Amino acid sequence: MAGADGVLGARETQSARLLIIDDDVGMRETIGDVLQAKGYSIDRATRGADGLARLQRAACDAAIVDIKLPDISGVDLLQSLRTACPDLEVIFITGYASLPTALQAINGDAFAYLIKPFEMDHLLATLNKALDRQRLARALRESEERYRLIAEHINDAIVLTDLEGRLVFANGRAEVITGYTAQELTGLLVFNLLTPEGSREAQERLVAAASGGEPAAVLEAPLRRKDGSLVWIEANMASVRSEGRVVGRLGVLRDISERKRAEQKVRLQASALDAAASGIVITDREGTIIWANPGFTSITGYSLDEVTGQTSRVLKSGHHDAAFYQSLWETILAGQTWRGEIINRRKDGALYPEEQTITPVRDEQGEITHFIAIKEDTTERKRLQEHLTQSEKLAAMGQLLASVAHELNNPLSVLTGHAALLKSASDQKVADRAVKMIHAAERCARIVRNFLTLARQRPPERTRVDLNQVVRDALELVAYPIRVDNIELGLELSERLPRLTADGHQLHQVVINLLTNAQQALREAPTPRRIT
Repeated sequence: MAGADGVLGARETQSARLLIIDDDVGMRETIGDVLQAKGYSIDRATRGADGLARLQRAACDAAIVDIKLPDISGVDLLQSLRTACPDLEVIFITGYASLPTALQAINGDAFAYLIKPFEMDHLLATLNKALDRQRLARALRESEERYRLIAEHINDAIVLTDLEGRLVFANGRAEVITGYTAQELTGLLVFNLLTPEGSREAQERLVAAASGGEPAAVLEAPLRRKDGSLVWIEANMASVRSEGRVVGRLGVLRDISERKRAEQKVRLQASALDAAASGIVITDREGTIIWANPGFTSITGYSLDEVTGQTSRVLKSGHHDAAFYQSLWETILAGQTWRGEIINRRKDGALYPEEQTITPVRDEQGEITHFIAIKEDTTERKRLQEHLTQSEKLAAMGQLLASVAHELNNPLSVLTGHAALLKSASDQKVADRAVKMIHAAERCARIVRNFLTLARQRPPERTRVDLNQVVRDALELVAYPIRVDNIELGLELSERLPRLTADGHQLHQVVINLLTNAQQALREAPTPRRIT
């Protein structure tokens, strides 16, 4: 027993509890004293029944048992000891060595079989190995239990397949995702759970992995549940190797249906933004442009690449003063939506009116991080509004002129009637004046009719038109103000002009515009001034 103090000096303090069962008092006490000196907690028994009772009262880590006991064979006692303490390590000692007994002890799952007398170093070394195996076994059980708990409680499905793609393991989450029980999944080809496209891709990857390749780890595909419904899964796959050879595939599956729905919603929203006729711009808090839709390009002429990283000042026209922009920024930085009209400048330098709405975007903490601006070019709308306003004015003028014409036509008719009576008077001077009165009244009537024609809203009408008469009618309408400006009018018409097929009213308006423009151009010219 010499040298016992030198065995495994690193193990000065032991926490293991040991049971020594031996009817030899000297051996029992000696072993107990040595082990106790090494820091072990020691319990002793002289008989098998006594040792079993002590073990049942307090579990031990290892037992040193004499095979030949007064009441029971140590080999027969082994099973009872293991029942009382399943992870107990047992070392048999005996002074009556025989091969059958040794084989019986080892087959009974004893850790070791020592023959008396033995070196205490040998016993200590054997004991330490037994306790190391016990700690390893306990650690393995704890590790297995941890992994089992993880596998069963993780929010992802864990599956294991062989090289044919048959499922050999599936955890509880796999049952939830697929709708099948673990028993139903075992032996099922994983390809049968996927759509045809996903199945083909999964088979190609399995073949590549079985051949020693490294296929892409992540697969996204629809999975058909037991009830026929589809769920999107993301599968992270890895090869399982044994002795350097691929023997299967381990997969961690996650239900990504919600993410796919969110992605689809984002795609729809992006498509809607891209298809919008209005310009849409997203900027950061400082006003730097980070995204713009095609509608913005259509309005401004700038592409997304040209404006990304720039501020909205790229569109500044100089039409608004600093106070205007200060008010705008104060509004949106206060978290309020700004609405208004801005005159901006396109890429080609042209100015255009724009109705704009700017809305702040907040993060989870309520801080403003971005702004979204919706822009609408109102050029065409303003043109239509102006046209409508002009049309309404002309309609009102037409109504006014119709009313005036009604009021003038009645007295003109009376005047013409009396002038006709005077025309037949015996006094030639009176008759001549009556003719002049008739001509003047008729001229007034024509002027009234021309005003009505000018103001009347009517659709285009193509008829046979005498251009000379159109010129005469237009000239009669504007002759007076032209003469007031001391401009001489000369009328030189060809009587051989053919009749035209045209809109007489529009031609009448064209001639009036030409005469009016000529009158305005000659006002500043020196005399004599003449329009021919």
